[in-house]
Amino acid sequence: MKRILIFWTLILSANFCFSQIKGKCVDEMGKPILYANVGIVDSNMGAVTNEEGEFVIEGEFVSDKNTIVVSCMGYETKSIVVDRKSAVEIVLKSSLIELEEIKIGASNYKYINEKKIGNNKLTNKVRVSFYSKYMGAEVGKYFKVSKEKKYKVQKIRFNVAELGCKKGTFRVNFYNAENESNIETERYNYKDVILEVTKTGDVEIDLTDENIVFSNDFLVAIERLEYIDIKGQETVKFSSNVFCGPFYLRANQLEKWKPRKEKYNIGLGMQLFVKY
Repeated sequence: MKRILIFWTLILSANFCFSQIKGKCVDEMGKPILYANVGIVDSNMGAVTNEEGEFVIEGEFVSDKNTIVVSCMGYETKSIVVDRKSAVEIVLKSSLIELEEIKIGASNYKYINEKKIGNNKLTNKVRVSFYSKYMGAEVGKYFKVSKEKKYKVQKIRFNVAELGCKKGTFRVNFYNAENESNIETERYNYKDVILEVTKTGDVEIDLTDENIVFSNDFLVAIERLEYIDIKGQETVKFSSNVFCGPFYLRANQLEKWKPRKEKYNIGLGMQLFVKY
């Protein structure tokens, strides 16, 4: 009798652990949407759509009925209740972004000087990672803007210290912040900044033409989108340094930002080159 109970316990546990939600995200013309964020409400589970618009969310807390939120730049965010028994197709409507709402007074401000903000050095001896297994997870660094200044981001630089796959695809996101405890969860930049990484070392992105301007504090985050040909452990780590933290984390686009304080106050290693 005891053996039978153990057997059924193992079977039920296995089914619970491998519960998943499958679906596809398309536009109004039926074309698949790439790199849309999909998150389960009130959980840390999420996913990002692939080239076919498909996504899978697998985890122990997937229930029979789940409310998911799907968002993608250039489309209206959609919330829908789905179950784990059948695949779902989600149609997103396109949305128009008012560009002037993004450029906070950029055209009326004269940029005279340039400087580098963030870390002075990037060392791969100190490393940070996403701390979540789900695609769509983010790790970020907080930047302060000097009083009565505007920063126009020209370039970003960070270092990939460890790459546990043949190719990793990431997205760089910017978020407005009132202060370190109140960071917005919706992206500030109106265009996706996507990069593919195939080797360790410095990564540098030219943002001169993106017109990303801040008059208040902000957070810059690296989002995990896709890993191809994983080598052993699914590990990607970024260079950091001591006494430059904390760094900020969230598992999907529905979560609030959480500061992570480690020993020696390590933070995400990142340099921004700005005009002001």
